Amino acid sequence: MSRESRIAPEEDAEVDLTPMLDVVFILLIFFIVTATFVKTPGATVEKVDLEKVVPIKDPIMVALTSEDEIWINRKAVKMREVYATMQEMVEDNPVGEAMIQVDGQSTTGVLLELQGIMVNAGVKSINISTETE
Repeated sequence: MSRESRIAPEEDAEVDLTPMLDVVFILLIFFIVTATFVKTPGATVEKVDLEKVVPIKDPIMVALTSEDEIWINRKAVKMREVYATMQEMVEDNPVGEAMIQVDGQSTTGVLLELQGIMVNAGVKSINISTETE
């Protein structure tokens, strides 16, 4: 009685790529979902080159605190007094450049009102200085 081998003759060994492709597609989906896409405003804007920025010489310094208090020349000033104070300061500084230091917790409406009063008082250029967290 001869025993016949029930084992098939060796075929060419092939690598099953299906599991590897599954892993690759899962990684691809993961990276697509977690990617951060850059949102553009839709218009071309020339960005400021910091080397070109000229520092303001002797600006009118104004501070807006988190409690919406206005400080000019280290004195607290009410909103109704800003116009007269700014007119005096513009007479002393004919260039009329101002710097507003704004607290991050201040109200935007107060800042806009302050800017409007300063422009009406003769301030030609207003720069806003903030500090990022």
